[in-house]
Amino acid sequence: MEGGVNSRKLKLQPWNLAELRNIEVSMNDLNGTVPDELTQLPLSSLSLYQNRFTEELPESVADSPNLSELKVSSNRLTGPLPVNLRKNSKLVLIDVSNNFFSGQIPASLCPGGQLEQLLMIHNLFSGSIPDSIVNLEQLGELDLSGNELSGEIPGGISSLKKLNL
Repeated sequence: MEGGVNSRKLKLQPWNLAELRNIEVSMNDLNGTVPDELTQLPLSSLSLYQNRFTEELPESVADSPNLSELKVSSNRLTGPLPVNLRKNSKLVLIDVSNNFFSGQIPASLCPGGQLEQLLMIHNLFSGSIPDSIVNLEQLGELDLSGNELSGEIPGGISSLKKLNL
């Protein structure tokens, strides 16, 4: 066998885990990048918080039509949020706090969706809070503290009936 036993790597194959819905590997010492294979599973919950994952979150992270919870706080993730987070209307919780995410908060985050918690604490997000945040009618918790945001708070934010101000 070329390379011997030490060259073998365990690969996560989606077809072996077709029934897996929840991944909870939080509060460990996992490092490296978030495996793209995780995002190819039909997950409803992906919890990777308090590890040492680095680089960008894979673009495919929200491709699962059933994903309702994305918890990746307290890692070392960088770059902008994946563009496809904008299209997943089933997400009810997004926690990307305590990372190094940058760029603007996506203006069309979970449009028409059921997002209840949006936690983006202590990152490097810049620009203004998008006006479209007032369209998240189910939003009960919003925390954008510790970023580099500027401008005004969207005027209609007080119309969010479930949001605790």
